[in-house]
Amino acid sequence: MSNILKSAATTQIQNRLSRASGQIKGVIHMMEAGRDCKEVITQLVAAKASFDKTIKLIIAENIRGYSEVKNTQEQYSQAIKVLLNGQ
Repeated sequence: MSNILKSAATTQIQNRLSRASGQIKGVIHMMEAGRDCKEVITQLVAAKASFDKTIKLIIAENIRGYSEVKNTQEQYSQAIKVLLNGQ
C-alpha cells in the first residue's frame, strides 16, 4: 500500500495510537499489580478493538487516496482485501 494519508487523517491515526498505547501501558500496570485475569483480558480486548479500528481507518484513507490519484484496479483490490480479511 502506498502512503497517501492526509494530514488530518494522520493526526487522527496518531491520536488513536496514543490512546491504544495508554491502554497497553495500563494493562502492564494491571498485571504488575496482580489484577484479576478477567479485568486484564477486558482491557486487552478494548486495546485490540482500538487497533482494529485504526487499521480500518488507515486502509479507508488509502482507498480514498487511490481514487484521487487514479491507481489501478489491482491496488483497489489489494486494499479491499486487507480491509475485509485483515491480511
